[in-house]
Amino acid sequence: MIPAYAANVHPSESFEDVMDMLNTKAAYIRTLAFPEEDLPIELRFGLQAINELKEIGNRQYLKETLSKNRLKLATINAFPIGEFYTAPIKDNVYKPTWGEQERTDATLTIADLYADMIHEGEVGVISTSPGGYKPWGAISTQTYRFLNSLAAVLIHLHTLHQKTGRCIRLSLEPEPSALLENTDEVIRFFESPLMTVTSPLIQKHGFSAKDAERIIKDYLGITIDACHLAVQFENPIAVLTKLEQAKIRVDKLHVSAAVSIKDPLNNKEGMNTLRAMDEPKYLHQTAPLKRISLSPPTIFNDLPDFFEALDQEQILLKDIAEIRSHFHIPLHITPANGLNTTIMITKTLLHECVKRNIPVVNETYMWSLFTESQDEILAGIADELLWTFTHSK
Repeated sequence: MIPAYAANVHPSESFEDVMDMLNTKAAYIRTLAFPEEDLPIELRFGLQAINELKEIGNRQYLKETLSKNRLKLATINAFPIGEFYTAPIKDNVYKPTWGEQERTDATLTIADLYADMIHEGEVGVISTSPGGYKPWGAISTQTYRFLNSLAAVLIHLHTLHQKTGRCIRLSLEPEPSALLENTDEVIRFFESPLMTVTSPLIQKHGFSAKDAERIIKDYLGITIDACHLAVQFENPIAVLTKLEQAKIRVDKLHVSAAVSIKDPLNNKEGMNTLRAMDEPKYLHQTAPLKRISLSPPTIFNDLPDFFEALDQEQILLKDIAEIRSHFHIPLHITPANGLNTTIMITKTLLHECVKRNIPVVNETYMWSLFTESQDEILAGIADELLWTFTHSK
């Protein structure tokens, strides 16, 4: 299985950005990694590009460009549809929110585009934001708006499938600090709010309760991100088992790795390196695992929040067994300066997902921690794809 690679590492705010990325960066990566094969790719579109892709001519040009460069659309990432490249982004990654019509409309446009890009009988997966961001508060309001928007999207996906014969699925991607953070929250969400709020909303459009439940199960699933899962110290085998028992479909795996520091009390170099990694663009949710605790680790919403708590002695290094932080760092590189990664968790998830025929996508975008050279980044992406290919066997 040749892994897909997530193109959100490259600017794709406009249609012109997307075309440039495909013709230069993605095409070059394919020649480096798999010169004799088509390369699967996970596309990501900014709001401007989404609007520009409403034009049939642009959609056709996109198809032709993919084909010309021997690139194969594997999936679409619609989690970040707002600005994703100019600092600061931070919690803006969740905007537009599911409480704004702009998020729903953009998702419907992407679904229509995707149906135009694949053949009858094929399936496409759109990963998306898991509802909202807990630190914003008003959790019940965020959840209710999310559930309402999901009803509209799922009805659209069902109708699209009936009209075109092409099945497009929405896939929620849990993330630390998000409305849906972990596996237990996902299962509760599927078992209760979806059935008590979204299902009745679907039924108002003329569907029976049984049909509404089937629409939810057919068109809504989960994307597992290895980095997100690792930051929360979830067991990868247990996660897959729980989701299988709950009959919740895993649509794809984002192959990624978090930063890890074990025994931080005796790793001053690693702690200094992690502190210096703070940057203004992305959220870096951070979790310290206590040496003795029956409770899940506390999730700090960003790296500065963790170090503020540490500096104020709200947490003590002597009590911490391991620290993990949300950095999508290259899979095939072992960090220096006292840092480690959660690559063993990534390998386990990769093995288990391949065994289950779950599509896998390399999603690394923190290359700037290692180099600013575009040539080195492109070569690194190719090397990382080969790493995943090798470890998929």
